[in-house]
Amino acid sequence: MNKELAGENANLHVANELGYAEENGIRFVLESALGSTDGTKLVSTGQAEVAYPSPFVALTARASGVPIVSVFDNLQTNIFGFAVKPNSPIASIADLKGKKVALGDGGWTVIAAPLLASAGLTIDDVEWVVAGERRQLAVEQGDVDAVLTWEMEYQNWADQGLEFRVFGQDSVPYQSNTLVMSEELVKSDPDLVKAIARASAMGAEFIQHNPEAGAQIATQTYEGTTPQSLEGMTAVVTKLAELMAGGEGGTDRYGAHRADDWQGLADSLFADGVIGAEVDVSTMLSDDFIDYANDFDRDRVRQDAEGYKP
Repeated sequence: MNKELAGENANLHVANELGYAEENGIRFVLESALGSTDGTKLVSTGQAEVAYPSPFVALTARASGVPIVSVFDNLQTNIFGFAVKPNSPIASIADLKGKKVALGDGGWTVIAAPLLASAGLTIDDVEWVVAGERRQLAVEQGDVDAVLTWEMEYQNWADQGLEFRVFGQDSVPYQSNTLVMSEELVKSDPDLVKAIARASAMGAEFIQHNPEAGAQIATQTYEGTTPQSLEGMTAVVTKLAELMAGGEGGTDRYGAHRADDWQGLADSLFADGVIGAEVDVSTMLSDDFIDYANDFDRDRVRQDAEGYKP
């Protein structure tokens, strides 16, 4: 997780601030892991209890033999897409063929591959430019044609005065970033998994009812957190609330996996040569903790949200 982008993790900061984490016996401490596989490596080696990768990265790690388990699928719809300048002639994923696309890390091509495949393209059809943390400026300055981005990130760019046209999020049916832990830790400390899952769900419920309060909490979490304006942070947290609740369709069960979609993604990544081994997702997805995660007093959390005073 990138701790500086506190809005994307606002439910966890809410869980700390409102005491939901503490009543479950934990406290969330976020550290940045910017490389595409850094988070899963930290979890697998016991240097962190939980990581927050995209399903593309989680499947890549699992295909490589990294013993991780997804215990709580945080975002219920695909968040990834591409951004271009508002006046760009690029109108669709298919138009990216032969174009320069900026990535923050070279490993992010695994995220782009399924999006491109939806338009009949492969990662070899695009010229990738690794441009680091401020890759949006490469588009703004005309050095590249597009940039890989996601919901909650490009809203942050808008708060910085950078306007983009974003497309591609609806190109695939997959869920997005998920909480993963090591197989060993899930087996040895199920109570910790339960605590993490329930505190996450309680924070998610809070921001459903008062995203602005979630934004206030996220803004005060770290010095230098972005977006820096309350308006910008509220836009990010409002989007997070929507994504955790299942997008526009909505759900009353936070964290549940759609195994068929995960398997479809795994099969697609293998067929396209993005991952080198087939993955049976039943070995890496666990909904064993979802009922527990969602068994909390929702009326109490709603009242907390509606009565929150910063």
